[in-house]
Amino acid sequence: MNPFPLSSVNGELNGTLSPMDRGFSYGDGVFETIKIEHGVAPLWQVHWARLVESLSQLDISFDAARFECYLSSFMQEVHKICDQQSYTDVVILKIMVSRGVVMARGYWPSHRGNSPVQPSDSKATTQPTIVFTANLLSSASSSAICVWRCPIRLSHQPLLAGLKHLNKLEYVMAAGAVPTDYDDGLLLDMSGHVIEATTSNIYAIIGGFVVTPVLHECGVNGVLRRVLIEQVGSELGDPECLVEERVLTFEEFISAEALFVTNSVHGFRYVKKVTWHDERQGVEVPAKLNDADFPITHPAVEKLQAQCRLVVESGRFSRRFW
Repeated sequence: MNPFPLSSVNGELNGTLSPMDRGFSYGDGVFETIKIEHGVAPLWQVHWARLVESLSQLDISFDAARFECYLSSFMQEVHKICDQQSYTDVVILKIMVSRGVVMARGYWPSHRGNSPVQPSDSKATTQPTIVFTANLLSSASSSAICVWRCPIRLSHQPLLAGLKHLNKLEYVMAAGAVPTDYDDGLLLDMSGHVIEATTSNIYAIIGGFVVTPVLHECGVNGVLRRVLIEQVGSELGDPECLVEERVLTFEEFISAEALFVTNSVHGFRYVKKVTWHDERQGVEVPAKLNDADFPITHPAVEKLQAQCRLVVESGRFSRRFW
């Protein structure tokens, strides 16, 4: 019997979550999805940095010592099961931190009379809920994917842009619109600009250089995207390895020399086909379907991937759990 998925709620193995938890009630929290291979999380430090930044942005108090205590205990259990079952597969660790359990009703967790408290006063009202889950990677990913342009457009909210928060209804609806014979969905914003895929950040090769959409108003700033922009490109100083962040129109996107996506679980994957419906006055025309095909190799992508691999395999961001 497969013991996975395994979970922990506030340090209790396979514990239960209160229906009054604000993560459940409002999506009031953040999460990280982390690949662990042979007991090592290669991008741990980048995940950790984003987790702390996101909690700070949402003004959720965070006790790092408490978190570490729960995490160490949970990962010991995961290691024990992997040893007992002789699992050598990749383990996917998901971390969820919510603002916690609050019995009172209302969007803000505490009130003085009829006036909501300021965010700086909220830290004393509740203790965040810390949830871990572990599962085996369900299947190996293909090196090239087909992408369907989703009819759902991402709304603009600069305060949440870049965060991996628990309220993901736009992505749920978008993923539901992707046909089963496609691997991912392409997301545009309300202005019609390319932002990302439903599970990955996306990039285009334009004029031999790497371009990725700017994420000032929506989208998730993925950890591998951070490594490419902040480490690989900036440290090497090689123009061919620089990743330019800018507004990317759909017309530019489908005219690119090559396309690829990244995420922390599957790494680099080429986009070999993009499919979309024509639009008339902002409404899709179902009868008119378009395809654009792209190469599944490109020198600029291969060079960037090789340099990224060197940076990641250096171990500077890694954490060994066993």
